[in-house]
Amino acid sequence: MSFLVILPFVLGFLFSLFVPIDFFYRVDWFLFGLEFRVDYISKQFLLFTSFIWLISAVYAMVSIKENKKSYFFWFIFTYIGNLFLCISFDVISFYLFFSLMSLSSFGLILHNRSNEAKNAAFVYIKYAILGEVLIFFGIINLVFTFGAFNFSNFINADISYSHLLILIGFGIKIGMFLLHSWLPLAHSNAPASASAVLSAVMLKAGILGWFRFFNSSLEYGEFLPYCLMTLGILGIFIGFYGLFQDKIKAVLAYSSISQMGFVVLMFGVAVYDTKNYDLILIAILFFITHHAFNKAAIFLLANEISKNGLNKLNLFIFFITSFSLIGLPFTSGAMAKDLLKSEVDLLFVLVVLTIGSIITSILMIRFYLLSKKYEIKNQNFNNSVLILPLIFVSVFLAYILDFNFSFSIWQILPLFIAIIFFVVIYKKGLGIKVLPQGDILNLISFKKRD
Repeated sequence: MSFLVILPFVLGFLFSLFVPIDFFYRVDWFLFGLEFRVDYISKQFLLFTSFIWLISAVYAMVSIKENKKSYFFWFIFTYIGNLFLCISFDVISFYLFFSLMSLSSFGLILHNRSNEAKNAAFVYIKYAILGEVLIFFGIINLVFTFGAFNFSNFINADISYSHLLILIGFGIKIGMFLLHSWLPLAHSNAPASASAVLSAVMLKAGILGWFRFFNSSLEYGEFLPYCLMTLGILGIFIGFYGLFQDKIKAVLAYSSISQMGFVVLMFGVAVYDTKNYDLILIAILFFITHHAFNKAAIFLLANEISKNGLNKLNLFIFFITSFSLIGLPFTSGAMAKDLLKSEVDLLFVLVVLTIGSIITSILMIRFYLLSKKYEIKNQNFNNSVLILPLIFVSVFLAYILDFNFSFSIWQILPLFIAIIFFVVIYKKGLGIKVLPQGDILNLISFKKRD
């Protein structure tokens, strides 16, 4: 029975490995026809998506004890939506599978049936439905405007309100600033295997949506690029709110918001500098791939720490993933951030990326300090061994490409500043106040109560 449950994930991974980049398949009998195509972007998304889903599915098999059938029902439907989304090349199939993925996630977040899980699930579904509606109306108008369903036809045009609706709709999935408050609630209250795919894979589905509906031939004007860059910067900074969380998964959720702020910022740079649009997209693609493997690993690790504490293997996994997320030398994170910086001539962007690394360092130290509160029950490997494939990919990811690593004091400066930050806090006895998850959402709620 266990093998039958895992089989779809194995088949999906094998398909991702062996499907050629020029793959094309059309379904003529459904609606106006559905097109499935594999290009360079599809292939990259397929590889990290299918692999992380496979590892998360195996982990779910051994970690989910209650309502297992219900959990895997939603898990598999979410997976199907996510996987087919990667190869959808027309607006109808893309929207249908994006909706299947987004709406099925509700069952994963709700799984524990606790009050916190119910609140997180219903906050999530409100945001998800809003995003679906915005994307739907944006797509309808684009189809009427261009008279076509294929992404390759949406070229050589001015940015319209349709593009803005789509931008915001996918921005909700990404966790863009002002649209992010669902994310810490959902990611911190879902089971570990669901949190892993929510943060590592499904956030990236919104980025794929941006990649598909936007291109270098569009006339973006000046407002949209600066708006995206501003939202990206604010997204990076709001990650600092994770310092004031007392749950390790909540800290990781705010880290994801901050890291997605990098992507929003760089996408803003791409539409500002359309001459380097394709190069910046390649840099973003590598960044989200690196982030996917490391964030999936550390979300699964959070669950293992809560059970067994920071034993030797858990500590090893923590250092590998946290060093990479920070971007320390000789990690995939170092390469990812170097690629981003190499495509940018704007000084303020480089400064913000450095500040973002400092915030990530602070959050990783906060995660470590909270993890030390869990008692080390045994030094056995347990389920942590299932995380090792993600770690191996993370370590060797940067070595797949011919990349010349450099080493400078600036690369370790963010971690050094973060350590000093915590030393000052604890020496002065300032302490860290715990604030409720949801940040802006809570501010709105408090205002309504008054």
